[in-house]
Amino acid sequence: IVFRRVRCVVSFRVTPIHCTHYGLDSSIINSLIMGRNKYFITSEMTYLKLRADGRNWVDYKYETIIHMCAQGVRDHLFGLVSPPEELVVHKNELYKASDTKFEVPLDRHDEATKTILEMNNEYWKGEGVGTLILIKTVPREVYVFVRNKPTLCERWKALCELHHDERLGCGFYDP
Repeated sequence: IVFRRVRCVVSFRVTPIHCTHYGLDSSIINSLIMGRNKYFITSEMTYLKLRADGRNWVDYKYETIIHMCAQGVRDHLFGLVSPPEELVVHKNELYKASDTKFEVPLDRHDEATKTILEMNNEYWKGEGVGTLILIKTVPREVYVFVRNKPTLCERWKALCELHHDERLGCGFYDP
């Protein structure tokens, strides 16, 4: 039996609460700070790779959900996050996507505009992290069936539908 795993380096956010909980020294915490009280620690993680024939689907699904939760993209995976309001750039001015005639430009320094931009960045970062996990762990010949979906949630649902009739065995790495 051959078990295929993929190694990749990921960065994840650690809050001050995590640091206190895990007993990190305050000097370490101070050296890790990267703006706005967010901490990023790089760690090497191993992911179970889905077999092309889907024989390890049950184990793959379980481990992937755990990895997605650990990366903070659980809400993206299960469709609990809605895309924020889209902004578009027209002639170097920023507009809401709903302003199709480009009549009301937004002030880039306005707090509301900054909030929308930050929400967009956080949303797309979450989508990207989850999608990268799928790209790295799903065989190319399987991923082609789900890659055209617009969100991580829809890609995950499509992947689950592809394997919905796989045997319901529950042993880890059944042959």
